[in-house]
Amino acid sequence: MPRARFRPVGVGYFEALEVEVVRGRALEDTDRLGAPGAAVVNRALAERYFPGEDPLGRRILTGTPRRNFPEAPQEWAIVGVAEDVGFTGPRGAPEPALYVPIEQFPLAYPRVLATTRVDPASLAEAARAAVWSVDPDLPLPDVAPLSEDVDHLVARERFVAVLAAVFALVALAVAAGGVYGVMSYAVASRRGEMGVRLALGAAPKRVLARVLGRGLLVAAVGLGIGVAGALALGRVMSGFLFQVRPWDPAVLAGVVAVLLAVA
Repeated sequence: MPRARFRPVGVGYFEALEVEVVRGRALEDTDRLGAPGAAVVNRALAERYFPGEDPLGRRILTGTPRRNFPEAPQEWAIVGVAEDVGFTGPRGAPEPALYVPIEQFPLAYPRVLATTRVDPASLAEAARAAVWSVDPDLPLPDVAPLSEDVDHLVARERFVAVLAAVFALVALAVAAGGVYGVMSYAVASRRGEMGVRLALGAAPKRVLARVLGRGLLVAAVGLGIGVAGALALGRVMSGFLFQVRPWDPAVLAGVVAVLLAVA
């Protein structure tokens, strides 16, 4: 049996969350109780259950009537297709979803989403007062910015990103220190040779170019091995990343430039 998330929402839901309706239309005020059932599906549902077809106008049956609200439609005509939204966090794969008008399928405990141009926290008391002006006995959960929910969902990914960045900077510092130490030792160990060459009449620029050339050759070989290792390790690290490429050419080029400059 086909399965999908069933989400009764109000008019303006997609605009408030900035979810693009890519085909058809969003839910409207005319989609009310007594009117034919209307629904917006997400891209995942359209691609899974209507592959290669136009889902607009197709009808979806949602099972038996509700005991507490038998007037709710059991058949919904698809009027629009919206972009996918993650329901279980940033790592969850897009799930099929069916959005229906809350006027046609009321919820006992709906969540109200309001958009504002000021600090959302400053409107908490006003929101409570507006709700209690309708029903003073209505229990109202905490009023909080939607950003808090988003922060909670991405907290793990954000921690991993910060931790990875710290380790990357430490690794770069250690690598730069190692390159500097090796090159300093190589130059110091050849001071005698350079002195002899200069005493025999070799041009200082030629001696310097010879030393730098050998040093850069060694550094280039090491960087080649390091880049190859980074590319191989990227496959392992890709499972810990979200919407970030494991191989970023700009980052790799920056690391190579820093280490070559140190060398």
